[in-house]
Formats: sequence, C-alpha cells, structure tokens
Amino acid sequence: MRILVTGGAGFIGSHLCGRFLREGHEVICVDSFYSGKKENKPVLGGPIIPPLSEKGFGAQKGRLSLPARGEIVGSFGRHKHPEFNSYTVSNGISIAAPQGADVHSVYDGQVIFADYFKGYGNMIIVDHGGGFFSLYAHAARIVKKVGATVSRNEVVATVGDVDSSRGPTLYFEIRYQGKPVDPSPWFR
Repeated sequence: MRILVTGGAGFIGSHLCGRFLREGHEVICVDSFYSGKKENKPVLGGPIIPPLSEKGFGAQKGRLSLPARGEIVGSFGRHKHPEFNSYTVSNGISIAAPQGADVHSVYDGQVIFADYFKGYGNMIIVDHGGGFFSLYAHAARIVKKVGATVSRNEVVATVGDVDSSRGPTLYFEIRYQGKPVDPSPWFR
C-alpha cells in the first residue's frame, strides 16, 4: 500500500513514516505538499496538490457536524495558563462526551491510521482528499481499520479517556496540507 505522510519532520509525521516503513508499505514523507507558489511545484518529492476547490472537503466549511455529541472544553490555538504564566498550543479542539459515545467521521474519506499513539491514545486519521485530513484521539475503541472507506457521519470510534488528562474526551483536528487549521469555523 502506498501511504502519504505529511508533516514528515514533525514528531507525529516521523513516527508514522517509520512505522509504515517497518510494516513494509511504500511511504512518501513530506513536510508540505507544494511550495505555495502559483506553479505548484512539489517540495521534497511530494505530489502536486491543487489549491482549495469548491468541491469535496474544502467546500464543507460551516457545514460539518461535530464528530461527537458533547461540550467543547478545549479550543484551537495558543492558551496562557492562568497560574503558571506559561503557554500551550492546541492544534485541535477537545469535546467532553460520555464514555463510549459514538465518534463519527466528519466527511467521506479513507482511514490511513488507526492505532494507539503515545499522548493521543487510540487515534484515527482519515484522509478526505484534496490535502485534508481529520484526526480523532483518546478513543476507547477503534471501529475502523486502516484502508477502510468511511462516509460522512459514519462511526469510526467511541469516546474514551486513553491518554487524556480530562476524562472521557474526544480530541479532534483538521489538517490541510499537513498544517493544523482551526476546526471551529467548519461546524454548523
């Protein structure tokens, strides 16, 4: 199986590249998909990916449902700790939900990762095409396997607290061309 891993220089990207290589897959690890210049030249041998289109995942901003029913308890971005005067960065959102509640794929795609990942617990990554990926972490149970095709709102996991410091929580990210984007504007 040929697998594309973005953010190859980052911790998660390098871990995934190594893991897939050890499993015997053909792996393409890139830091970013294209140079951002108008000619869309590949960077680090990565494939050319077209700019955001009016079709597919890119056209879904403001139209997606939350992947789990619950309350958003952690937001995207840089946060200052009130007591320790330090900062943390969150690349996604955290949704507090009941243990075992269904976690749904936010859009059609293919599962490219479904396993335990240190710090994220049981995690699933879905490739939605066009450079978009969604990540679901801290799951109690993973329902889909790598290679599975999923539809919008299809159950991919259940809410859990594996490696979560907040109890039963779904940690969710959207990535475009390997970079995290704020998921909040994507939901209705």
